[in-house]
Amino acid sequence: MAYLAGELELMSPSRDRELIRSVLARLVNAAAEHVGIDLWPVGSWTVKSAPNERGLEPDECWTLGDPRTKEAPDLALEVIWTNTHVELEIYRGLGVGEVWFWRNDAIAIHLLRDGRYETSSRSAILPELDVQLVARLAREPPREAMSQLRARLAAG
Repeated sequence: MAYLAGELELMSPSRDRELIRSVLARLVNAAAEHVGIDLWPVGSWTVKSAPNERGLEPDECWTLGDPRTKEAPDLALEVIWTNTHVELEIYRGLGVGEVWFWRNDAIAIHLLRDGRYETSSRSAILPELDVQLVARLAREPPREAMSQLRARLAAG
């Protein structure tokens, strides 16, 4: 679900999309644990701002530190299966610092700087993580994906 200034977009997740989302979430959690970052998974938390006329439910999201002290996630992940056009603008208005869009086995990273998103090849939260490896692993069986990521992280 995504809402922006009177426009509501509803999506019904497919099985294949949910499989990819689930594997990606596990990989992000494992990477954060490996580097010792206190990244709290908050799933598809409904984030909204009535004054800014926007809200959405990320496919997955995380906060740095205790989510009970946050108004919005620090990192959001969207698995793009069909075309959507409102999400990045919604995230900007909600103040989400980092948004990843997985599409066609690649991840596009958007970092919020001075009120605008800039694309980046690296995550600000997990800068040492090879996000394109993570994107490719999203279609692997979960155990295999986790094994490959752990091996890469251990190798440095």
